[in-house]
Amino acid sequence: MDDNCEKTSWDFGGLWWWLAHIAMVVVSFWIGMKFATRCHASEETS
Repeated sequence: MDDNCEKTSWDFGGLWWWLAHIAMVVVSFWIGMKFATRCHASEETS
C-alpha cells in the first residue's frame, strides 16, 4: 500500500475529482439560490 504514496498522479487525479465535485455543488447551489430569489422577486411583484 505504501508504494501508492509514490504515485503523485493519483493524488493529482483525486484533487481534480474533489475540485470537480466542489465546483458542481457550488454551481448547483448558486443556480438554486438564483432561481429561488427570482421566484421570490416574481412573487413580490405579483
